[in-house]
Amino acid sequence: MLIIYVYVVTLFQVNFSELSRKYGAAEKTKVGNMVVKEFLIKSGVDLEKFRTTRKNAEPAPRRRLNRMYGGGITTPVPRTNAAIQVTLKSKILSGEYRLGEIITPRRYKKLMLHPDGTLKEEYFTVSGRKIPLLEIRKVLLEEHEKQGLVRDHSDGHYNEMATEEIKSRLTELGELKAADNTREELLALLKSHERTRQIMIWSDHSSIMNHGHILLTANAIYDLHSTTPLQNSKERMFRI
Repeated sequence: MLIIYVYVVTLFQVNFSELSRKYGAAEKTKVGNMVVKEFLIKSGVDLEKFRTTRKNAEPAPRRRLNRMYGGGITTPVPRTNAAIQVTLKSKILSGEYRLGEIITPRRYKKLMLHPDGTLKEEYFTVSGRKIPLLEIRKVLLEEHEKQGLVRDHSDGHYNEMATEEIKSRLTELGELKAADNTREELLALLKSHERTRQIMIWSDHSSIMNHGHILLTANAIYDLHSTTPLQNSKERMFRI
């Protein structure tokens, strides 16, 4: 029986010739790469998701180039602000980019000097945007569950664990503080550690065009208490 493991590499490229040599198909036939490919297709694997070429699609738009002095070096022409704005709007409407919700709007007054020499008062509003932390946590949890990184044990799994098995797991995590605790206390402690995620907050402050900006980002910390080991996750994620 031929069992093939495909690991996602840069740009999701799959080398069928390399797979045929790895699993011995190249030693039995000269078209081992085709044998592997046919086997994957019959096994229900969608090989199109590993394709990097733009088959049956419009060619990628080419950027106009600036030719530098001497002609040997060319650089892409910078995109105009209007083109960048159109791209951003399309990505925002499609949901690829999320702007969040407006927070803390403030209205200010400024004096503008007009060409005729007169001063005029004008008002403008400054506000911030945020994506609620609850929404960020939900998105991260969904992504990590799809990637197989979350310990998603049910209550039934914990109830079936023996007391020594619970102590062994807590010792592995370095959280077994008192060995004389009851089984219910040890089980509650284990559930608390394996079902609690640690969130990291990163803050950046800067000034752009004389305007102060504050950026706060959040991400989940890789923690063996609540996250499966990376090696086991890779084997589960990429086995075909």
